[in-house]
Order: sequence, then C-alpha cells, then structure tokens
Amino acid sequence: MTFPSGRPTVVYWDMSGRADVCRCLLEAGGIEYDLAVVNAWPNGKEECPFGQLPVLRHGDVTIAHSFAVARYCARLAGSYPENPVEASICDMIMDEC
Repeated sequence: MTFPSGRPTVVYWDMSGRADVCRCLLEAGGIEYDLAVVNAWPNGKEECPFGQLPVLRHGDVTIAHSFAVARYCARLAGSYPENPVEASICDMIMDEC
C-alpha cells in the first residue's frame, strides 16, 4: 500500500472529540502530523466531504468520518491488520463503538 508523501493534516475543532482516536493512532505510530484547528465554522465547510469534521488531508487525499479517518491512520501507522478476517473483526468492534 502506498500512501501520499508528506505529513497528514487532521482538521478539527480546538477540543477533544471525534478526532482523538486518529490523533492517538498517529502518535502511537510515531507519525508526525499537523493539526488544522477550525474555530470559524462554517468557513471551510465546503472543503469538507459531507460538510462534517473531522477530516484528514494527506497529499491529494481527503478522508471524512471519524472511523474512516481512524482506519486510515491505523494503516498509516502500521497498526491495522493486513489479514482480512482480523481487519473485519477490528471494523466490527469500531462500528459498535
């Protein structure tokens, strides 16, 4: 799997919340990232898929929805299973949360 080069950017409010899981995964994997704080909503809303936060931008890739972002960060950090059965079990647990 090839990821875009450069540092990913997590876009979220200046508070704890739905972006925390992806930030923890990046930290645990030693992945340097930027945090783009959004405090003047709805400015920038049109740049977010589905008009929602959190969003992760990595190169020309933009991903929305907290669990989709978390899965991407887990893969980027090498923490997501490559085995499809194990990955599906992880997905099942995340979807239940």
